[in-house]
Amino acid sequence: MKKKNKKSNKAILPYVKYFLLTLFVAAVGFILYQNTIDYLRNTRLFMVKTIISDPTLPFSESREIMRFKGKSIFDVDVESLQTRLRSQYPQVAYLKVVKRFPDQLIVLAKKRNPVAHVSVNGRDYIVDTDGVVISHSGDQDSNLPVIRGLRMDRDPARVGFKLKSQNLPAALKILNAYRAMPIFKAYPI
Repeated sequence: MKKKNKKSNKAILPYVKYFLLTLFVAAVGFILYQNTIDYLRNTRLFMVKTIISDPTLPFSESREIMRFKGKSIFDVDVESLQTRLRSQYPQVAYLKVVKRFPDQLIVLAKKRNPVAHVSVNGRDYIVDTDGVVISHSGDQDSNLPVIRGLRMDRDPARVGFKLKSQNLPAALKILNAYRAMPIFKAYPI
């Protein structure tokens, strides 16, 4: 009986050795991985030194962006930052934050251009070419055409969202077609 135990122990022994060796290699690999990640997050090489954006944009000096200066570029959650900036600055039509390694953040954005002053149900809005509300306006911009007589489909519009009116897209198409014709350049609306 003792001989069978010795034979079975000898048969199992190589597997135990390989298992322990594999476990040791995995532990060393994990420790190296953790130390590498820790080094990359804390090294000055990957600290955000410059943030590049168009100075005419409303958020170019925003605390939301500037708070990343001096922090690790790996700690910047680009998707979350883009979402927060879009909600805070509805006058921006396109926004993308890009990491440029080793130490830069680039903010690409395009401002919405106001094309019309819309008066609906006693409320005034400035809208872009897509009908997105850029701002609530009490005073009319003399350079923008005024669109009146529209009815709202729903609740009052919110800044950064489309104005819910059935006739607004048609009015904006007419306005854009008028502006696109060279013959009418001399006759601004």
